[in-house]
Amino acid sequence: MEELAEAELIARAQRAQESAENTERNLAAVVNRASALTNMAAYWDSVGRCRYQLGSKELALEAFSRVARLLWERVSAKSPGYSIGSGLLSALERAIISEEQSTLLAASRYEDARASEGLSAIGAHYCQALQALCRGDEARGRQAAGALERITDSEAEKEKFYPRLGAAVASLLAKDERRFGDAINRILECHVHYSTKGHLRGLEAAFICVPATCLSALAKGRGVSISPDPRWLRAKMKFPVTNLEQWQGRPTRGLKFDLEVNCLP
Repeated sequence: MEELAEAELIARAQRAQESAENTERNLAAVVNRASALTNMAAYWDSVGRCRYQLGSKELALEAFSRVARLLWERVSAKSPGYSIGSGLLSALERAIISEEQSTLLAASRYEDARASEGLSAIGAHYCQALQALCRGDEARGRQAAGALERITDSEAEKEKFYPRLGAAVASLLAKDERRFGDAINRILECHVHYSTKGHLRGLEAAFICVPATCLSALAKGRGVSISPDPRWLRAKMKFPVTNLEQWQGRPTRGLKFDLEVNCLP
């Protein structure tokens, strides 16, 4: 990793962690606790993504565990005006990645009329599939996979979501390693495209392909192994410098850095 990229990632992680800890210290005095929890989750998510790219896996997992708990607190409170479905999916994904068991158990069994709130049809079916996989509900998992498989790749990409999620879930349930590997590679390929030419370009969301990471973690628990295509596993991307005021004595305004992103840590 080049020096500028490493320095920027360290600065991003440190600033995000400081913001999260400052918010937590002042939480008792905050009027809108719900909004503060959302901000804290975003800060810790940034810490997790940066730490993963820096190779600090334990610190990354700790950060994602915090995100899962914070988002679950918001979901379980059923705050008015909060998109329960979006929060549920994000909490579940981070709980899977970090193995945050209390949130994982609760989120995988959560059922509510607002459980798909803020999600597109593909997002809602994907969330239901993850819930089913986590609690070992094969029938519900197949049902969700079937609904996802009826959504075409072009429809998924039009919604800026990921293709082949249905194939990934169905093959995971069937323990079909070849088909599962093909689906994960297609998801990773789409992530690289989004991150280099699409809506994730230059954003921290590009640092990790969350769906591929979640599904691969669940596959490991079921004894399903994959060998991702190296072309999509790591990809060189360009990001703006946002947390360093100077680099080698010069202002960083407009400066960018190259980073070989590990899309599937």
